[in-house]
Amino acid sequence: MNYCLNINTNILEKNITNNIDPYNFTFLDNMKSILYNYNIFYDIINTYEEFKFKNIYNFIYNRILILNKLYNIDKLKKIDIELTISKETFNDLLFNYINNDIIKSIIIINSIQQYYKPLRNF
Repeated sequence: MNYCLNINTNILEKNITNNIDPYNFTFLDNMKSILYNYNIFYDIINTYEEFKFKNIYNFIYNRILILNKLYNIDKLKKIDIELTISKETFNDLLFNYINNDIIKSIIIINSIQQYYKPLRNF
């Protein structure tokens, strides 16, 4: 499964420093049988303070919007970027979007990785 990811999860795991008020996310739980260390993405999200969740969500939204134009991928629900998103709301929005779809999970995982550790554009 690592071949579908932007960055090897072992490398990501080494770079995670601290969790700020850890929350028990569930939006990627459908990946349990496919990606043994999917929890690393929850750890990444937990490194951010709650006020950043709207930025992370907006980043994911914009990436999916581009994919929608290119490949007709389902759009993520648009939210008011002026609002603060709680961890619970963030989890619910992504959980409802993914809806046990592995492809959507991979898109979300790649987006989280890209937000956390952007790859250079050449």
